[in-house]
Amino acid sequence: MKEFQPYKILNIRLEEDYPTGTFLQNALLVFWWKKVPLGHLWLREEPEGKAAKSLFWGAIKKAVTHHNRVNGVLDSEELADLENIDLREARPVFERLFREGKKTSAVEKIPLSVVICTRNRPEAIRICLDSLQKSSDKDFELIVVDNAPDDDRTQQVIAGYPEVKYIREPRKGLDIARNTGARNASHALIAYTDDDVVIHEDWVSTVKTAFDDPMTMAVTGLILPVAVRTESQYIFEKYWGFNRGYVPLTFDHRYFLSHQAFGAPVWDVGAGANMAFRREVFDLAGWFDERLDVGAAGCSGDSEFWYRVLAEGWNCRYDPQVFVHHQHRETHKDLHHQIFSYMRGNVCSLLIQHEKYGHEGNLKRLYKALPEYYLKKFFKLIRHPNDPANQTLWSEIKGCFSGWRYYQKHKNIAQPSPLRLDPSLQDKAKVNPGALVSVVIPCYNQGKFLREAIQSVRAQSYPHLEIIVVDDGSTDETAEVCKNEKGLTYVYAHRVGVSAARNIGAAHAQGDFVIFLDADDYLYANAVELHLYYFNYAPESVFVAGSFDRVDANNKLLEFVKPLEMPGDLYLSLLQGNFIGIQSNVMYRKDVFFSFHFNTQLRPCEDYDLHLNITRHLPGFCYPEKIAAYRIHESNVSHQKTLMLETALQVLESQKKHNLNAEQLKALETGKDNWKKYYSEADNMLPERTPQSPPQIAPLDPDTERPLWSVMIPAYNCSPYLEETILSVLEQDQGPEAMQIEVIDDGSTDADVAAIVSRVGKGRVGYFRQNRNVGSLRNFETCINRAKGHRLHILHGDDKILPGFYDEISVLFEQHPDAGAAFTDYYYMNEESRRMWAEKPITDTPGILKDWLLTIAGGQRIQPPAIVVKRSVYEHLGSFFGVHYGEDWEMWIRIAAHYPFAHSPKHLAHYRCHTQNITSRSLLSGQNIRDIMQVIDTAQQYLPEEHRKEIRKTARMQFAEYFSQKAHEIYHDYKSPEAARVQVYGALRMHTNKDTLRNFTKVMIKSLIRYKQGK
Repeated sequence: MKEFQPYKILNIRLEEDYPTGTFLQNALLVFWWKKVPLGHLWLREEPEGKAAKSLFWGAIKKAVTHHNRVNGVLDSEELADLENIDLREARPVFERLFREGKKTSAVEKIPLSVVICTRNRPEAIRICLDSLQKSSDKDFELIVVDNAPDDDRTQQVIAGYPEVKYIREPRKGLDIARNTGARNASHALIAYTDDDVVIHEDWVSTVKTAFDDPMTMAVTGLILPVAVRTESQYIFEKYWGFNRGYVPLTFDHRYFLSHQAFGAPVWDVGAGANMAFRREVFDLAGWFDERLDVGAAGCSGDSEFWYRVLAEGWNCRYDPQVFVHHQHRETHKDLHHQIFSYMRGNVCSLLIQHEKYGHEGNLKRLYKALPEYYLKKFFKLIRHPNDPANQTLWSEIKGCFSGWRYYQKHKNIAQPSPLRLDPSLQDKAKVNPGALVSVVIPCYNQGKFLREAIQSVRAQSYPHLEIIVVDDGSTDETAEVCKNEKGLTYVYAHRVGVSAARNIGAAHAQGDFVIFLDADDYLYANAVELHLYYFNYAPESVFVAGSFDRVDANNKLLEFVKPLEMPGDLYLSLLQGNFIGIQSNVMYRKDVFFSFHFNTQLRPCEDYDLHLNITRHLPGFCYPEKIAAYRIHESNVSHQKTLMLETALQVLESQKKHNLNAEQLKALETGKDNWKKYYSEADNMLPERTPQSPPQIAPLDPDTERPLWSVMIPAYNCSPYLEETILSVLEQDQGPEAMQIEVIDDGSTDADVAAIVSRVGKGRVGYFRQNRNVGSLRNFETCINRAKGHRLHILHGDDKILPGFYDEISVLFEQHPDAGAAFTDYYYMNEESRRMWAEKPITDTPGILKDWLLTIAGGQRIQPPAIVVKRSVYEHLGSFFGVHYGEDWEMWIRIAAHYPFAHSPKHLAHYRCHTQNITSRSLLSGQNIRDIMQVIDTAQQYLPEEHRKEIRKTARMQFAEYFSQKAHEIYHDYKSPEAARVQVYGALRMHTNKDTLRNFTKVMIKSLIRYKQGK
C-alpha cells in the first residue's frame, strides 16, 4: 500500500497572482474572490494548459453562475467565455461580477451571543478565542461553557479574556452544554462553534446577515479544514467533511416534505461546529435532545434539531460566506471513533425523530435504506479493499447497531421544557396612539372566503393595521386574491399546517398586537377598536377575547351564541372547557409569541392548547361584545367529532405534566367529562358505524335522470393517491350525461380533499363530505345512495383503473344482461404505484362464471377496483355490513347467491397495498382474523346445505395459509413481531396443517432470537 502523502492547503485568491508549477502538486486548492469562497479542487499533480483551465473553471463554475444569477451582471456569452481563458485574465470580469460587495441587512444591527462548548482543551479554546478577538464586528456576547472539566485549566485560560462569560456545566454532554449556553445567552441570535475551530474576522457579521429572512430559524456555513496532514484527515474531509458547497441553500418545508418518505436527510444542512439560531426557535422546538450527547447516543443533536426546525415549518439556511476552519482528527483511532459516534447518533436520531413526530420515513431510512446502503458498500469493500472510502465500514455498522440499542433503553424520555417567560410580559400593556396591529390570516384553499376576510380588516374603525396572509400551499385562487389586494404582506408556506402558519405569521408581524383571523371568518368593523379598549381597561392581560356569532357559508346568522363572561380564574375555566370558542375573536400582545407558540402537533384544538399554556402563567381578559363571525361550512374541522374529542382530551392530558394542584386536577377531570358528554350527545344523533344487518338502499325516483355509470370514489386520508385515482377515471370519461363521477370524503384530515377534487376534476368531478367520520361501511352506503347510474363502480380513493376498463365491463353487461355484477382481473401495486404482481387468472375467456358461488365462498378472488355492480342489485340486497375487513368478500358472496357474475381475464385495475389502508391496519391489530371468521360463518346462509361444511373448511384453510404467510411480511416490513405472532396464532386456530405449522414455528423462532430486530 502506498504511503500517504500530506496535502498542502492552498488558498487561490483570484484577485491576486497565484502560484503555478510543482507547488500545486499534492494540494487542496480553495478558490476565493476576496472574502467570497468559490470552490475547491484536489490535485495530485499540476495540470497543464487546457486541462488546468477546465479543472479550475469546473471547481468554481457553480458558485460563479449563482452569483451572476443573483447580481445579473454577465450575459450568457460572457459567462461561457470564462471557460476558455486563464482565470487570472478574468479579473476584470470578476470585478464587475462582485462589485455589489457585501450584502446588508437590518439584522446586522442585532447583537449576537456566541456560545463555545469546550472540555479539557485549553490550548484549542485559546486559539479559537484569539481568532474571535479579531472580529470586524465587535457587537457580540461571548460565552464559554466548560463542560464537566477534569481540572481548572480552561477556567485559567478564560481568566485572560475578561469580556468572556465563563459557565461551568458539571453534567457531561455536548448538547447539555449547548442548552446551558442558550439559557444564559442574552441576545436574539445565538451562534455556536467548537473549540477546535478558527473563526474568520467577518464571521460574526455574515452570521447576522444570513438571518435576513424571517422564516430562517437556523443558519449553518462552510467549514474548511485547517490541515490535511494525515490519511485520517484526508478520509474525513473527502468522505465525511462538513463542506456543503459554495452556493447558498435554503432547506424549507417543501424540501422536508419532498424527503419525508425516507426521512429528511438533515445532516446535509451543515455541522454543529458552525451554526446559529434565533433564540425563539428553542421556544418553538424545544432544547437540544440530551440523549444525543457524546457519552450518550454519540452525536447528531445538531441535525436532529434541524429536523425539528423543518418539521415545525421553518427554514434552515446554509450560507458558504459564513465560514470557519476546523481541525480534523489526526489518527485512525480517533477517526474511527468519530465515525462510530456519527452513525450511533444518526440511528438514534432517526428513532427520536419518529418518536417526536411519528414520521414513518425515519423508520424506512433506518430499516430499509441503511441496510441496502451498507450491503452495497460491503460489496465495494470486497472489490476495492484499499479504497479509503471503505475503510470506516465496520465502524459505521457497529455505530448503527449501538445507536439502536441505546435508543431502546432511553426511548420516550421527556426532555427539559424550554419555556422562558419574556420579561416584558410582566409589564402592563401600552396602547400608544397609532399602535400598529398585525392581522395574520392563515389560508389553505379558502380563497372563496379570503377576500371577505381581508375586506373586514380594511373596514375596521381603527386605522393602523397591517395584513399578513400566510398561504399554506393553497391550490385554489388564494394567491390570485392576494395579488389583487394591495397593501398586504403575502407569505407562502409549503403545507406546514395551521399552527405553523400562525407561528410564521407571528414571526412576520411588525405590530405591538396580533390577531389571527381564520380565512373563512371575518371581523366586525369595531373589532380592533374594542380589543384595544379592553387592553387599556385590563392592561395586565396578555390577550383579550370578545364574543362571536355563527354564520353559514352565505353569511346567514345561525343559532344564538351566548356572549363570553369573564371567569374568576381563566386557567381553571379553560380546564373545564374551551369557553373562548374560536381563534378569530382573540387579540394578543406580540411579545406573547416570544415565549408561547401554537403546537404544530395539534390539529384541531391548537388554540385551546395555547390558551391553557398562557393562562397557566399569565392573565387574560374576556368581554361580552361580539366582534367576529365564525363561518360554519362543510370543510370545518369541527365537524369531525371523533377527532375533536380525541384531541381535546389529549390537550387536557398534556396539562398534567405541569404539577397541577388538587383544584386544577379536579377541574381537568370535570373538563374531560364535559368534552365526552358534549360529543357523545352529538354522536347519539348519528347512525352506528358498523351496521349489524345490510342497510337498505332505496330505489331512485322514476323521474330521475339517470346516467349509465356512477363512479363513486370513497376517500379517507388517502390524499397522496387520490389525484391518480381521479385521473384514471377521467381518462375514460364518457361525459356527464353518461357518467356520474363523485368523491365521497369521510372527513379526511390529511389534506383539503375538496381542493384536490376541484384542481384535478376541474368541475367535472362532484364532491360530498360527511359531517363527521362515519367509517368505511357507512361511507360505502353513502356512495350507493348518492349514485344515480344503472351501473355502480365503487373505486377506492387509493386504487385506480387502467384504460379500457369501462369498455370491457360494457361488453360483459351487453353480452350477459342477466349478470348482476361484472369484473376484470387486476394487478397489485405499491405506495409508489409500481406494479408488484397480478392476481391468479380465473378463466382464459370472458363470460359468465360457472359455479361461481362455491368458488367465491371458498376464498376471496375479487378486489373492489375491478368490479362493477348494478345499482338494482344493491337495492335488492342492501349495502355492506358487519365487518371492516372482508366486507367486500361477504358482499360478493351475497350477490353470487342471487345473480350470475360476468368476468373478463384482462387485467384492467390496480389495487394498492400500503401501510395506511384498512387491510394493513387490520393485519397489525389482528382484527382481520376475527372479521374473516365472521364472514365465513355469515356466508353459510347463502350456500346450499350440502356444500356448507366443505366450503367452510376450504375458506378457513385458504385464509389460514394466507395469514400465516403474511405474518413474515408483518414481522419484517412492519417491524412488528407482536402482530406477526397474532397472525400465526390466529391462523393455527383457523386451520392446522403443515403450512400454518411451519410458518408458526418460523415466526416464533424469529421472535425468540429477535431475528433482524437489532437486539
